[in-house]
Amino acid sequence: MAPHMTPEELDCAIQMQHDGVGVVKIHERLSAKRVKKGVAATDLTSVRKALKGKTFKRGRKETRGRKRALKPTAAKKINTVRKKLIKDAKGMREVHWKDILKAARVTVISTTASRYLKEAGLEVKWQKPREKPLRQPEHEQERMEVCGRWRRYPSNYFTDTADLIMDNKLFRIPTFERARQYAKMQKVRGHLRLRSEGLEPGFTKPSSKKHMMNFGGSALVCAGLINCRVKLWHYLPKGRWNGEVGAATYRGPIYRALKHYRGEKAEYKVIEDNDPSGYKCKVAVAAKKELGIKAVQFPRYSPDLNPLDYSLWDEA
Repeated sequence: MAPHMTPEELDCAIQMQHDGVGVVKIHERLSAKRVKKGVAATDLTSVRKALKGKTFKRGRKETRGRKRALKPTAAKKINTVRKKLIKDAKGMREVHWKDILKAARVTVISTTASRYLKEAGLEVKWQKPREKPLRQPEHEQERMEVCGRWRRYPSNYFTDTADLIMDNKLFRIPTFERARQYAKMQKVRGHLRLRSEGLEPGFTKPSSKKHMMNFGGSALVCAGLINCRVKLWHYLPKGRWNGEVGAATYRGPIYRALKHYRGEKAEYKVIEDNDPSGYKCKVAVAAKKELGIKAVQFPRYSPDLNPLDYSLWDEA
């Protein structure tokens, strides 16, 4: 069955009729244009009815096809109700389609409502909640205060004013063939495959939670950036990081690197990982106070955005 006449074809046909072209000739020209595009040509009767005004009336209400179950504005209303119910639930209970449709007073099934939202550019579907740190109002206020203070710092504060940016990284070292194969499989991010090929050999990888493997070796590295260059690279003993090891590292390689590359100063500004273990315990805090090392404080339950996480460690 040939497709309906488009508005452009109807305009062209009306113009040709106005110029005195016959209906048969108009049909031939429209058919020739469709043949060039690989589209089935419409029949002569349809062209004649359109030119007489019996069909394709401009501004007329659409009567073809199934009657729409919802008004065009219904999708916006359903989405507004959805967000309101989820906000009222405060993450303590599930909000289902039946709750949304009942509150919106819409008499359609969930599939119809979902289709209308998708047509409006809102692809709402059931998904697992993503996990993130649970911040209370006092944590939000602390974050606002810190950000309000930091926004007044010069643009070169973290590159010139900060004396050291440091972080720790544990590298697992595979020492046998099976561990090396496991490590390579974990790095695979995706495949070009069919949906039905998802569980076939070669398209899967082992779960890092259910199929953990002992690689046989590891190395814990403490690295630091000074003047935007890696000037600190220290292997921690026995791959451990705690208060005693942290204090010894501050008194040893960290303090030596600061004195060598930043000179003698009464106070060194250091940006360290937001992890409390080894950095914020009493022994490490006492060692930093003794050496004149002051760590930049981050708001609680906030990412530290350490440059080493997305530059040095990836390269290593």
